[in-house]
This record gives sequence, C-alpha cells and structure tokens, in this order.
Amino acid sequence: MIHKKGRRVILRTATMEDLEAIYYWKYVDKGQAAKKWNGPYIPEKQMTKTEFLKEWAND
Repeated sequence: MIHKKGRRVILRTATMEDLEAIYYWKYVDKGQAAKKWNGPYIPEKQMTKTEFLKEWAND
C-alpha cells in the first residue's frame, strides 16, 4: 500500500520481500559495509530472523 508518493520517493508499507532484504543486509551479509560506519558505541545484538520479524511487527 502506498502511503505517500513524491517525484523521487515513495513511502509504503514494508513487504516481506523488503524485510528479507533488510535482515540479510543487517545480519547475514559477510561484508556488512554499513557497519564500518558504526562506532563501538553503537551496540547491536544479533537476532534470528524470527526475532527480527517479531520485533518489526511490534514496532
């Protein structure tokens, strides 16, 4: 479902495909390039996919 559409951005409800991609890039990908920008002061706990999806649904 599209909530807001602009010329360059579309905001919509995340799909299961989106959540699969987010989980992969955050927890599975071996390179995790984005984490190179996090300092040691940003702790991140590891989650199973089930925990991740449950937390996402609660948010």
